[in-house]
Amino acid sequence: ALTDKGRKAVAVAFNVSIPVLPRTVDWRLYSWVVRARIRRRVLLGLAQMEERRREPQTASNIRKFIRSDHPVGLNPVTRAVRELAEKKLITGVGVTRLRACKLYRLSPTGRAIVEQLQR
Repeated sequence: ALTDKGRKAVAVAFNVSIPVLPRTVDWRLYSWVVRARIRRRVLLGLAQMEERRREPQTASNIRKFIRSDHPVGLNPVTRAVRELAEKKLITGVGVTRLRACKLYRLSPTGRAIVEQLQR
């Protein structure tokens, strides 16, 4: 991240404009998500599913959605979902009626990180 003075220096030296980073993003959590490919894919997958279906999703549904592009097992997805929930990037919002599987939704913090990842 550059300071205002650093941004001006880069603009003068390289003729490149660097935008100010949003303050709404927790950059420590962002870097934690980016460090693991599965966490990034689970978070982005859940965001895409929420956009399309407008309802919370189970870990199994997230895996099925991700699997169309990247082969991944249920255990890594479940672990990533648990880790994301511990960091409060996703929240548990209930269980399914039939099999009592946990349902997850993006939290506002998770949504801010997803918006930054999609830039």
